[in-house]
Amino acid sequence: MMRRSAIMVLALAGVLANCSRVSYVPSKSVDHAGIEGEPMPLDSTDPKYDKRYDDYFKRIRGMIKKQWAYPCVKHSFRPCEYLDADLVLEFGILKDGRVPYVIVEKPFLYVVYNEYAVKAVRTAAPFPPVPEVLLCERKGLSIRAAFRYVLIQPYGYF
Repeated sequence: MMRRSAIMVLALAGVLANCSRVSYVPSKSVDHAGIEGEPMPLDSTDPKYDKRYDDYFKRIRGMIKKQWAYPCVKHSFRPCEYLDADLVLEFGILKDGRVPYVIVEKPFLYVVYNEYAVKAVRTAAPFPPVPEVLLCERKGLSIRAAFRYVLIQPYGYF
């Protein structure tokens, strides 16, 4: 029985070795294109944020969601596996809607999930120009967005 457990552990280690892992890049080493200030949450229910922001952020969320896909983790000896995942991105939107940077602030274990979220933001850009009320004499907005991948099993699947 002990030998079988050791084999299972080694097999699991082999699976993990074949899967891509994320490397973390601190946001301070990224060029923010002159965008300053704390990131604003893309999906906030916090009362300190003005409701005038809602329409603009709703458009941004919609554009990103249209580009967002659910990746799978590929294994060498099993079919594709879909996982529940949470990650957080920070990205900048310049006045004209261009996105100069996207940073993975809180990565998920498997890099493919981080890559799909970054690609969704980059592909959705350029966004509509940032309303003046949001800029307050800044060059652009820093946005924090949470991405949650949730696997919903089809009816009757066990």
